[in-house]
Amino acid sequence: MLHRIRKAFVDIAPVFHGTMEVDKAYFGGKRANMSNVKRKELENAGRGPVTMTAVVAAKDRDSKQVVAKVIDRTDAETLQGFVDRHATEDGKLYTDDPTA
Repeated sequence: MLHRIRKAFVDIAPVFHGTMEVDKAYFGGKRANMSNVKRKELENAGRGPVTMTAVVAAKDRDSKQVVAKVIDRTDAETLQGFVDRHATEDGKLYTDDPTA
């Protein structure tokens, strides 16, 4: 029964009308905590959040509601699409990245 409830809520995206904050974060383990075999696989993968999962979140300052989504890419198109889906045109947006 719970899977039906979760499926029903998937398409419901809250739209924030007032002031909102948006930020992205990376979740996952550090390379130093991985096994030697896993580190060897990632040797030529580069630095940064290679093995981490990116999450973007938005918080409405007035209602204190939060919406978050796991994303594959952190490019401007993906982040802007998230903001467009959850914000209105006349709302104020605060973020820590001025290029977002």
